[in-house]
Amino acid sequence: MIPDPQAHLLVVDDDERIRGLLQKFLMRSGFLVTIARDATQPKELLLRINAILRRVPQVQAEAGPKMLHMGDVRYDLERGELWRGTDPVRLTATEAQLMRVFAAQAGEPVSRETLAGDLDRAEGLDEKTGQERAVDVQITRLRRKIETDPKQPRYLQTVRGAGYMLAPD
Repeated sequence: MIPDPQAHLLVVDDDERIRGLLQKFLMRSGFLVTIARDATQPKELLLRINAILRRVPQVQAEAGPKMLHMGDVRYDLERGELWRGTDPVRLTATEAQLMRVFAAQAGEPVSRETLAGDLDRAEGLDEKTGQERAVDVQITRLRRKIETDPKQPRYLQTVRGAGYMLAPD
């Protein structure tokens, strides 16, 4: 089964190890995953659920090809594929996860904290600083695949005080 690239799953479990393992497995299977310890965790859970629900009608209402263009690079939202001209660009699981997040919120900044929450916590990135540094590393790698000049990003921009934003043509 090929997962819907817009499918966003919520894993709620009080066992951190189980949450991490489920998140890792589901992300590697192509799903966008948010995890939470319980239903009462720092109100972030409710905010994320509401944000996801606000995006669902927009995705269903759109018709035609779902493609983001960034110069000679294009991202197919339905297939989760990145192309430079006629050549496919290989994305790691983490890069694919980040592209799904950015594509779902194209033109809107996404905080480092939100992106860090979507990265694989099962890899030992338990501290907030470590997760945010991992986001920065992944953004740098993704920019190398998207940008003509990764040191002067045009499409995957840093928004001071807000995070990162995908700004397609």
